[in-house]
Amino acid sequence: MTRIRVVTQCALPVLLALGAVPVSAQQPAHYDAGVAKAMLQAGSKYVPPACSADKNKHFKVSSGATYLKTAIETPDSANKAHALGDAERVIIEAITQNGQDKSAAAWYFLGRTRLYRGDIEGADTALAKALKLAPDCKDEIANLTRPIFAAYFNNGVDAYKAGKDDEAIGLFRQAAAANPGAWQPNMELGNIFYNQQKYDSAAAYYRKMLSLPVGAGDSATVLKSQKYYAFSLLQGKHAAEAIAPLRTYLAANPEDVDAKKGLANAYGATGKADSAAMIQKELLASRGDSGGAAAASDAMTIGLGFYKNKKYQDAVTAFDKVLASNPNSRDALYYEAFAYDGLGNGAKLVETAKKLLAIDPLSEDAHKLLGAGYKLQQNDKARQDVAVELLGMPVDVQIKDFAPSNGGVTLSGTATGREALNKAGTEVKPAPMTLTVEFLDAKGTAVTSQDVAIPALPKGQTKDFTAEGKGSGIIAWRYKKKA
Repeated sequence: MTRIRVVTQCALPVLLALGAVPVSAQQPAHYDAGVAKAMLQAGSKYVPPACSADKNKHFKVSSGATYLKTAIETPDSANKAHALGDAERVIIEAITQNGQDKSAAAWYFLGRTRLYRGDIEGADTALAKALKLAPDCKDEIANLTRPIFAAYFNNGVDAYKAGKDDEAIGLFRQAAAANPGAWQPNMELGNIFYNQQKYDSAAAYYRKMLSLPVGAGDSATVLKSQKYYAFSLLQGKHAAEAIAPLRTYLAANPEDVDAKKGLANAYGATGKADSAAMIQKELLASRGDSGGAAAASDAMTIGLGFYKNKKYQDAVTAFDKVLASNPNSRDALYYEAFAYDGLGNGAKLVETAKKLLAIDPLSEDAHKLLGAGYKLQQNDKARQDVAVELLGMPVDVQIKDFAPSNGGVTLSGTATGREALNKAGTEVKPAPMTLTVEFLDAKGTAVTSQDVAIPALPKGQTKDFTAEGKGSGIIAWRYKKKA
């Protein structure tokens, strides 16, 4: 599965957690270099708070604010660290020794100092207390603490890009907790769990992301995530819930083929066959007569859906799309023949069954389809000839798989012994045979071939076989009994 890519890095305002972290003048226990770096990058000029946190300061708190100003404005890293340590020390003294534990200014400047020291948890605690004591500082504190969210989120992005999903999950969850109003962490968590095929978890995070307000500039990204939200629901077997987000997404992106296929699947899974068929017909029409392997694969899937729902003419239309790009597609011919049988179209059934037998001449089903076509045409003589030929077949060959393998393709199948009779009605003893398997390009030209030995098989005995073809452009196969 394609890994969903990280779409954004950002720094948004945070809402503070109310954790209980002891006030300490020692080296921060929960140091985060990202936060410290982000604070330093925020500017080299001290700006005092424009709220009540800058009023009625105890002299030690004022001294701490002065130390903080020095730390922000000095370019020397050693002096900066020393000034920050002094700022925290004197403010803690004011809180613990001078009755400033109810001072919004003391907690504000302590929290701000701890942010510059990279102490996220300590800053959270101090600034939460400042906010409780000075509600008018809400916007000031939210703006000040942007680096907390940014550090968690951007560190999560870096971990995600490095393939460290577990680490990224933890960081994005911390970012979401730091700012419950930010949609980006939830989106990235949804992306990670979608890539891990944990679809219920992915859907939960996408759902939460979509419930949050976003800026106009982010609307395209969020809309794309709505598509993955719907796909998560589909993969998690919640097809009914996937319909609404897919419709919303397609209203803005009507040409998205994957989303259309998803909506058709959702309709089909919820019993809305007519709605599914309408979309599938649009998909077929949009693909043209030859859209390559992907288009042929889509048409095959759509055709099988129509056939399953007994929409035989629609199925024929779909299988014709496959055959337009691959006239030797055994599966398309096989199911198209059954569709013609369902339509009662004997002439087309005979025509299609003959093409099928040219590819798969030892198939019981192919012979029976040809006989069914002659029956529909009321051609008893031709039908009898087919029956005689079928009675004389020594084996029934069933092809199980045709898939890429080792730089080429591999055809695998099973031969099963039959009780064969000649035209006189005498039993034909089993005998070994050789099948020549040809691997074909889009024009039906043999790119390469391989002989497969089939031993003498009594009635009911089986033999599995494989044939490999190497070369460019191989998309089909056929075999014949070697003389």
